[in-house]
Amino acid sequence: MYPLETLPYSLRYRLMELASPAERYRLQLFKGMDIPKPLAITIRKMETVCFHYDDCLKRYSFENNEVMYCDGNLRLINVFNLTSEYFEALSKHLVLMPNSIDIDYSSNSSAFYETLSEMTMASTTRIRIGSGTHMPSYKVLFKAFPKVTRLVFPVSTPTKYVTEILKYQKCKLSYLALLYCYYIPLELFTSDEIYAFMKAQSHDFQLRLCMFHPSDEFISAFRAVVNLNKTNVFYLPLDEKRFRDRQSLKRHSPSQDLEMDFTILPEAKRRKSNE
Repeated sequence: MYPLETLPYSLRYRLMELASPAERYRLQLFKGMDIPKPLAITIRKMETVCFHYDDCLKRYSFENNEVMYCDGNLRLINVFNLTSEYFEALSKHLVLMPNSIDIDYSSNSSAFYETLSEMTMASTTRIRIGSGTHMPSYKVLFKAFPKVTRLVFPVSTPTKYVTEILKYQKCKLSYLALLYCYYIPLELFTSDEIYAFMKAQSHDFQLRLCMFHPSDEFISAFRAVVNLNKTNVFYLPLDEKRFRDRQSLKRHSPSQDLEMDFTILPEAKRRKSNE
């Protein structure tokens, strides 16, 4: 790639002149190119940016040389086409490098995730796929966002997520949460598969399962499959009494859901916890 910063001043000025405000800022950030004073930009730093199909243009407006920069959270609601005219217009003033992305009621196509990856420079380390959105294939997800270490998604269809994530992930996970689970088909994985999956993640990896009204029979079967009593493997990081009470369905109200948390500890902490 040609070192643009070595171009003569007249050519660098012309390049900046032709670039959008967002492109100028990227040239400054990643190429170390100074922006000529007549073409100076104003940076508006945002902790959170929300794209909603119905009010995206009304929500954000810009001066000619203004750039909105976000390195916090990006949220998409009811968004299916990231290449539409209003996103093209917004992209001239947006520099997105969010460390976290939340996606609700939006597309799960490979084209959507590829475009989202380009828009955010694949910067995010946390993705939450929430209400009304189907999970894309793990291959598509981890190709678009190879830096992801924290992942939250709903379980709407039976999939071998344990082996699929292990196959396509690029970084070790520190957190995985499965949401809105009414039932988890236990035949989809074995105790050994879960053990291998968790061992392959970060040393402080946490798996959270959030379920709606599981039966005592299901809880017993699930405990047998994941083998919670396996020596030095699974550990309950939260209050154990509360955990056991909730497993026994001794809840404060009938609508209370169940959360299960499992963590693999580093070897030193495992030894300490067993003393």
